[in-house]
Amino acid sequence: AAKVQWNACCALGALTQRVARRASPPLCSALWGATLAGSLIDVVLHSGNFKLRAHAAAAVAAPRRREDWGGSFISLVEAVAAALEAVELGDGEGGAAAAANVAKVDFADLKCKPQLVTQLRSATLRLLSMAENDAAELAPRLSSKLPQLAHVVVDAAQHLSQQVQ
Repeated sequence: AAKVQWNACCALGALTQRVARRASPPLCSALWGATLAGSLIDVVLHSGNFKLRAHAAAAVAAPRRREDWGGSFISLVEAVAAALEAVELGDGEGGAAAAANVAKVDFADLKCKPQLVTQLRSATLRLLSMAENDAAELAPRLSSKLPQLAHVVVDAAQHLSQQVQ
């Protein structure tokens, strides 16, 4: 079942990239747009398979426009930030705030943790880069995660600085 879910996340990521590349109506305008967002949120937060969660995070970050996610955008940002916090704080649960939302992780899956952290960081940065008009709504929802998010931004800036040198 995990292989089928993994392939589905890869396909959804490819689909969202293709839709985003075309001058088309927003992804969320399709009848299945909200269902797609909800499914990706569920996988990012609840799957015990890190590789699957990484592919779902990539699919979330694929659209180029904030409008593609429509009313699901805020929930997607919250889900990716919660998943990142949970994974970076330890065993995949991330303490009391995230424990209710994130699945327990099998030790065999830990080899994919670096890939998941990288993808969640990338997705977080991507979504936040599209969120300038959502700052007032996102600020109170992400306030408990600000130290973690600041760490992600600083790490990305340092990485870019090293690449330029």
